[in-house]
Parts: sequence; C-alpha cells; structure tokens
Amino acid sequence: MLPNGQKSSDIRKPLKDDPRPKRVISAYTLYVAEKLSVCMKEHGLTNSEAMKKCGAVWSSMTEPEKSPFLEKNRADKERYNREKEEFDTKGYFTLPDGKKSFEVKNSPAKRPKRSKS
Repeated sequence: MLPNGQKSSDIRKPLKDDPRPKRVISAYTLYVAEKLSVCMKEHGLTNSEAMKKCGAVWSSMTEPEKSPFLEKNRADKERYNREKEEFDTKGYFTLPDGKKSFEVKNSPAKRPKRSKS
C-alpha cells in the first residue's frame, strides 16, 4: 500500500527526455491523422470503426491518391536521416528553432511538436 491510500496506477512515472531524433512517421499514419476526425464526424463512427474505415479506404487508394502522404513521408525520412547522422557524429542534433537537442533535455520547456504539414 502506498502512502495516502494511493494506488500504484495513480502514480505516473515522469517521461524521459530522450535526446535522440524522433522516428519517421509512415504515410499511413499521416493519412489517418488527417482523416480520422473527419471520418468520425461525418459518419458518426466510434474511433475503432473509423480506424477500420480509414484502413479500408487506404488499401483501396491508388498511388496518385496516396502521393501527398508519401511525399510527406519522404520529407520526414530526410529529416530523420539528417538528424540521426548529426546525432551519431556530434551526440546531439539541431532542432528547427536552432536549439540543440540536449539543451532542450536540460531545460524545463518541452521539445516543440513537429508540424503535421
């Protein structure tokens, strides 16, 4: 039993500040991030039903229809490779705002989220 009658599930571990580059976002994930909320609102579906619908639509899409998401994925791969190469050689990488990744780790502010565009 924890102090003050707390359950172990009530205590959350602090998130680790990881100085490594964030992973590449897949084209499918980019598609779902853009279309999921629209699908839920227009069709009145639950989250799981909307995900199934998005998956079915993605599977039936042609390459030209997928191309905007594939292009965003390629740009994100380039970002990741650039950051990873810099991290492997220097031990840090430079964020878009000019700060170094380890400076963000030691500062109280969180790392800014990447834009979805």
